Amino acid sequence: MKKILFSFLFCLTLASLGLFEVKAVHAFSISPLRQAVSIEPGAKKTVTVEIKNGSQKRKKFKAEVRPFTIDQEGQIRYTGEDKATNWLIYNKNPFTLQPNKSKEVSFTVNVPNQAKPKSHYLVLFIKEVDVQQNFSASAGAGSLLFLHVAGTRTEKIKLNNFSSFKDFYFSKPAEVTLQLKNKGSIHVIPAGQISLLDGEKLIDRKEINSNEDLVLPQGEFKENFSFENLNWTNAGKLTAVAYLKYGRTSKPLSAQVEFWYIPPFLTKTALTTVGVILLTVMILKIYPRFRKNA
Repeated sequence: MKKILFSFLFCLTLASLGLFEVKAVHAFSISPLRQAVSIEPGAKKTVTVEIKNGSQKRKKFKAEVRPFTIDQEGQIRYTGEDKATNWLIYNKNPFTLQPNKSKEVSFTVNVPNQAKPKSHYLVLFIKEVDVQQNFSASAGAGSLLFLHVAGTRTEKIKLNNFSSFKDFYFSKPAEVTLQLKNKGSIHVIPAGQISLLDGEKLIDRKEINSNEDLVLPQGEFKENFSFENLNWTNAGKLTAVAYLKYGRTSKPLSAQVEFWYIPPFLTKTALTTVGVILLTVMILKIYPRFRKNA
């Protein structure tokens, strides 16, 4: 019962993300654009996609299965390797669709008995094939498949870097960068804030991952933050504190970095003061010699 409930909640969570929407590509479309399944090791389950030829011409298509990743900027990339692509059984032969006709394509997921609890991220890709030459054209559309092998999952984010671009800032803005890596077995959506402090006084605050981008297993997340809200009263050592949470249990992660802010007018004042001191020293050294020679 617990496993059934977990599977339902897992699928419901993914379905509610609302990350993507169905779009027509070169006069044909595919739906749904995303789906999620949780399957026990050794079990099978069939998922389907529907493709519609919305053009006025007869078209030929071919099904493929590919892995996908999400880069540091949150963009989907159809790259990488995943052994789970071999778990899907489907008809790999091209098929033809008449104008304004639809077809349902089935993919049977056959999870091996020895498969470990882990999430796999695949795309059920439908590619257009040239009717005359029978080779693949560039047009294609895909349905994202979030495939979770049931069992205990691991949620773990590693802080790769949280640092300032400079040790000293002589003008605005002050900038910091945050880099994370997902070392767990399922995707996470990190969220939190970076606070810029002058001692205990809050100067500014920025949201982490305001777009709610997913970080897939072994994937990386990077975001830069710029703080413009600085003035002469903030001169001195400043501290940027990052605090974020992730996962079902909102696991905490924090870090901080220090740097110095020296406002422009203080820099000019310091240079002027140094110049006056140097000029005074020179006068004190030269004047006695001048009087002696006189």
